Amino acid sequence: MDRLFNNNWFLKLISLVIATMLFLFVNMDDFGNHPGATPIMSTEQIQLDEAELDIYYDDEQYAIASIDDDIDVRVSGTQSALTLFQVTNPSYEVYVDLSEYGTGVHTVDVQTANFPSGLNVSVEPSTVRVVLEERQAVTLPVDVELMNEEQIAEGHTIGDPEVNTGEVEVHAGASVLDNITSLQAFVDVAGADETFTEVVEVIAYGPYGEQLDAHIDPEAVEITVPIRLPSKEVPLEYDTTGELEDGLEVLEMTLSDEAVTIYGRYDDINDIDSIHIGTLDLSSIEESETREVEIPLPDGVSYVRPEVIELDILLDEFEESTSLDLEIEMDNLPETYNASIPVEQDGDRAYRVTVHGDEEALSELSEEDIRLYIDFSEEELETGEQVVPIQVEGPNDLEYRLEVEEVPVEITETVAGE
Repeated sequence: MDRLFNNNWFLKLISLVIATMLFLFVNMDDFGNHPGATPIMSTEQIQLDEAELDIYYDDEQYAIASIDDDIDVRVSGTQSALTLFQVTNPSYEVYVDLSEYGTGVHTVDVQTANFPSGLNVSVEPSTVRVVLEERQAVTLPVDVELMNEEQIAEGHTIGDPEVNTGEVEVHAGASVLDNITSLQAFVDVAGADETFTEVVEVIAYGPYGEQLDAHIDPEAVEITVPIRLPSKEVPLEYDTTGELEDGLEVLEMTLSDEAVTIYGRYDDINDIDSIHIGTLDLSSIEESETREVEIPLPDGVSYVRPEVIELDILLDEFEESTSLDLEIEMDNLPETYNASIPVEQDGDRAYRVTVHGDEEALSELSEEDIRLYIDFSEEELETGEQVVPIQVEGPNDLEYRLEVEEVPVEITETVAGE
């Protein structure tokens, strides 16, 4: 078989047969059914439903404000000619030429081109009314319309869409531009379970929701729709072990973020109340420092924000220290009020203060040199229990650390005669 198709004479014979069949097919309507009879021409007609009206005009200077482009195109001819037309589907054209027209209302003839010879073409209506306006341009914002929001993946939420081009340039005639109420870009989020980006066509709409014919540059914008997993904010916890070297104490340890946000399926994160970030070995710390801590992911958590936090460790160096147990004095308490510390809060009414300083200053220190007090001149007094800070008064060259920094105080009004 391959040798047969490679034979030039065989291919020429096949081409001749096909050409003869096409000739007979096209001309079969020119012959009568009986020898010697006069040929009968059978004419038929078809409608071209797919025919569209092309418009030629200077689209850099003008814009079409309105045109009735609803046309009816019919082609008539012999059955064989029509069949051949339908089979070959030539690139015919139905158009109006406005290239020589300016602004205004114009009635122009509908023209046709590139139809095979032997066919008659009729167009209804034969003329169309066109309104040309001077082309103008405005810059307008793009509104993103999300569709099927209720159909996103279960438990997920949608963030605010981000458009790579917030505004676009719209070109049209004044009558069209004046009617534009919005530029819409529609994004379908049905089934979305993660953030996605999509290129979407921008459409101009009028006051009644009708689509307007305008040239938009760019024609499409890139839209990113954030799809977020269920989330929950949880506090961070950590432990300490070991002891600092002699002469050092921790003034404070603070986290850059006291809590983080975890993301995951609702059933997976609902029972997570905190995240343990590790145990800090104090014996490994010799000076104040800042450490980066990577947040571990509990089971079922997809991701956490932030992923890394900082732990600031502030140490203090001192030579000696001593501790004193002192009672609290009440300063500047108005005569119309009484103040007392509940017994269950203070026990023997003594509060411990640790004093740091050099050895000589501490050796000369006595309980009379230090005073713990509450300054009621700085408090807005009301009857009932109030939590107030404890203040320390003592030599300026020493440092003081209170074991308890504030205490509840019961405030009552003075009874006459007391």
